[in-house]
Amino acid sequence: MLNEVGFEDTGFIMPPGPPARVLIVDDDALLLETLAINLDDNGIQTETAESGEAAMRRLSQDANFDLVILDWKMPGMSGLDTLKAMNAAGLDLPAIILTSLTDQIFEESALATGAVDFVDKSRSFSIVLRRVQIILSGVRGRNNGAEDDEDGESIPDD
Repeated sequence: MLNEVGFEDTGFIMPPGPPARVLIVDDDALLLETLAINLDDNGIQTETAESGEAAMRRLSQDANFDLVILDWKMPGMSGLDTLKAMNAAGLDLPAIILTSLTDQIFEESALATGAVDFVDKSRSFSIVLRRVQIILSGVRGRNNGAEDDEDGESIPDD
């Protein structure tokens, strides 16, 4: 079960700016609510969608999210199908696949499709939170006006 862990417990400091926005997509209402509450309690704004189709409708209205968390196995459009649709729509949003499908082939498929992380649902909330924080700090760093040199290394603004 997801336990509560705050930013102060992990030593994480969110980069400056408005709160990060995360879209959580899962057909399991209890997990969806629990994850949203825990992320909200840790200063991360969340919105939820119960299916891949609902997520794509939401993203077509407003794609201003810092991260999308997708369940792999959902009725209709799977998380992987949703990620493919996001890519086809030109949505450049980092995505975490959060699933109970833990065989290596699923992880390889998710990462090959563009997911930035693959997390087993049985992991504690502190692990999920830390991975979200790491991804968000990279997104915020990328969006804070720093330029990249020719090797892809960030050059801070003066």
